Amino acid sequence: SSGINAEYGEGIRGYPTVRVYSAGSTGRTRSSQYKGWGQLHDLKGWSLPHLPSDVETLVPKNFMDKVVRSQTPWLVEFYTPLCGPCQRFTPEMEKLAVALKKQMGVGKVNCNDHYNLCYQAKISGFPALYFYPTSQQSIVGIELETNTAEHIENYLHRNFPHLKSLPVRDEL
Repeated sequence: SSGINAEYGEGIRGYPTVRVYSAGSTGRTRSSQYKGWGQLHDLKGWSLPHLPSDVETLVPKNFMDKVVRSQTPWLVEFYTPLCGPCQRFTPEMEKLAVALKKQMGVGKVNCNDHYNLCYQAKISGFPALYFYPTSQQSIVGIELETNTAEHIENYLHRNFPHLKSLPVRDEL
């Protein structure tokens, strides 16, 4: 062998090989290799969790205060990392986070890691998208259809017209 494979010992056995290396990594032990099919939407869905995100990761420790009791509305996706439809929905959540960041929080909950939170929120399938109006007081939000970002944004503004007039969220 010659080239990068021999020089750095990356263990590449076939081409194309797609890997994502975490910041500061020094080799394949800190990488994640794509093992899916060659479909562009599958590759995109796989790669997005490895990239910086505008969608906030939510955990049980902060969910009640940050989302349920908040004075700011929230849009939350409940997902599992290996769920194909969840991976395909990830780019739509990223678009929503950018489009709605001045009007509401946009977050996600990994139901593999936080099963009890998802059970309490009555999540029965993935991906599940829930809207939490301000000061909701219930862990069960308003379920929305997972669709395109544009469709979801239009639905929210049509059914919750006060969202357009909300002040800009302060990010501290």
